[in-house]
Amino acid sequence: MTTSPARLAYLAGVLDYNNSILMRKVRGREVPFIHVSNTGHRHVYLLAKTFGGEVVARTNGLRVFQRSHTSAVEIVRKIRPYILINQKEADRVLDWVPAIPKRKIPKPSVVPCPKGCGGTMKRTSKMCLACFSESEQRIAAQYKPVPGKSLTMVGTGEVTQTPNGVIHRLRG
Repeated sequence: MTTSPARLAYLAGVLDYNNSILMRKVRGREVPFIHVSNTGHRHVYLLAKTFGGEVVARTNGLRVFQRSHTSAVEIVRKIRPYILINQKEADRVLDWVPAIPKRKIPKPSVVPCPKGCGGTMKRTSKMCLACFSESEQRIAAQYKPVPGKSLTMVGTGEVTQTPNGVIHRLRG
């Protein structure tokens, strides 16, 4: 439904006169807010009819029209050319950017090796396979071969090596 410029200018005057366009803190963040309350209820109902929404009747005789967030921005966008007094507040409303909900980004299961060797490893591991085999080779170099496929090192338990080169340490 198209709204006439005369109606938009009238409603802009209502909102402008009552200082009804504002930024309000909600959960620590500023959001656009339009609030009109009056006992003379014709213009309040005209706002609801023109821009959508409802009018709440309070027990003290006030009629209240409220809009917030993106619906308030849409109203201000339509009436901004007709606002004379609260132009800065209307511009703040138009500059408002809705909050992007925080999504929990899953951590990658495979990460680069922290030693900089270029390999990758599981996030829960301490080193990649390339660094692991390098460290195993360094350990194996410390042991001297003993007949019978076993390696020993002074002050440690027995270490055996399988035919394919895997080293097993036996704790004593």
